[in-house]
Amino acid sequence: MNTLVEKGMVVDVGDGDDFTVQLPDGSTSGVRYIGINAPESDRPFFTEAVNANTSLVSQKEVTLIKDSSDTDQFGRLLRYVLVGDVFINLELIKMGYAQAASYPPDIACDQVFSAAEDEARAAQTGLWAATPTPEASAPQVIITGVNKREEWVEIQNIGDSNVDLAGWNLVSERGNQECQLAGVISAGESLRIWSGMAGGSGYSCGYSNPIWNNSESDPAVLYNPQGVEVSRK
Repeated sequence: MNTLVEKGMVVDVGDGDDFTVQLPDGSTSGVRYIGINAPESDRPFFTEAVNANTSLVSQKEVTLIKDSSDTDQFGRLLRYVLVGDVFINLELIKMGYAQAASYPPDIACDQVFSAAEDEARAAQTGLWAATPTPEASAPQVIITGVNKREEWVEIQNIGDSNVDLAGWNLVSERGNQECQLAGVISAGESLRIWSGMAGGSGYSCGYSNPIWNNSESDPAVLYNPQGVEVSRK
């Protein structure tokens, strides 16, 4: 790891896992936290994650520490971030407003982040708080099978009426890859959802690379159009 350490002043926070920093030479740059992923704007706890990030770093001097990569595909600096002695990447996971996310080759703190997420989950902190169970009378679509090696998830409508899947979302939780669903699933029908091209029959998410992590816990999570988690496996 070619470690680089530099200082900067946070001038803006726009998301739960990034911010804008002014560097000593007067230039500004976006910074993306290494090893974490916070909810996007259309997900529950987005606002809480942004507020937590803001309270931790806004208008404060930060120490930026590089791992292996310098920037991401959007040109943001990839960094571990300290405010004084507080490790902000880790703190956001502990607060329950970000999940651990492994992005090789920047993996120096992966085990620490993963352990912190396990603790936040156990305590049902932040985004790990228990979600309401959908009403029993509502049409129910659940995950019935997952094959991460072959990259498919199977869902079934166990209700007694057809369900329009527009707005439903299937998520690979560890990497936060999303598959927006569409079409109608009939009462009693099962549907196989492939991350890439559909193998024979089913629904294709269109990814060109695998999205499921086979070596670590990576649940498949199904959300309804209201953003409520209805099934995981």
